Amino acid sequence: MITITAEMEVPEVKGLSKDPCDTFECKGTSPAVEGSLRQLARDLRDGKDSNRSIFPYAKDVRFSDGARRFTGSEKFKNCNCELNSIFGGEKISSSDSSKTNNNEYNKNRKFTNAVDSIEVLPGGSVAKILWRIESKDGKANVKVETTLEMNLITGKVLSQDDQWTFAKGGEIIESKRKALAVPDKVGNAMDEIMRTVDDATRAARELVNSKKGGEDDFAVDPNDPMKFFSYENNQNRNLSEFALLLALLFLISKLYEQVALLK
Repeated sequence: MITITAEMEVPEVKGLSKDPCDTFECKGTSPAVEGSLRQLARDLRDGKDSNRSIFPYAKDVRFSDGARRFTGSEKFKNCNCELNSIFGGEKISSSDSSKTNNNEYNKNRKFTNAVDSIEVLPGGSVAKILWRIESKDGKANVKVETTLEMNLITGKVLSQDDQWTFAKGGEIIESKRKALAVPDKVGNAMDEIMRTVDDATRAARELVNSKKGGEDDFAVDPNDPMKFFSYENNQNRNLSEFALLLALLFLISKLYEQVALLK
């Protein structure tokens, strides 16, 4: 394990540059994890949020920061609640940052970031990044602890949890980011509900199909030996109804769960 610490005015460290994002080196984990941590730390240092690189993230990464909670790396770019908006500026998208140089991009930011430390815990699959956000008007200062669960083989982030601690201006910033997160929560809840409906419908269909294949039972009409009639096979119908009932109950439970998240 190695931890490299830096303050806003980063002190000289013998043999290392002043930037922990560039000097971070760890032998306690895989090269893939180290590469992902470097990219994540640089994005945090550069103030990238909705325009961050999604390369280090698994496709179904779980993210939470106290205001936002979602699953899927594609959700980052669609977030309404992103750093520049929280600190009083306009949302910076990936297309915006790609069209502008670094000087113009930094000028449009209403905040500055600094990475204090990068640490890999014993075992190599969990990492922590400590970083700070300060509004350019000096009215807000936030310390953030990012905890990452990593895949040792691919280096991808499986989950990210950001804990915000306010040193200054917490009440205003916290209320603003929670307000900005409401549209995100609604959209994410609807996506989750639709995904749940699809999963439940698919499971019900598979259950019914797995029970099919039996022939209807036929019998001879006692009044006419040349005439046959079939007994109604209620098994498949009962299974269908039971599966759909389970799907409906599951959907209702997910609806309650998503509504609770909006509060």
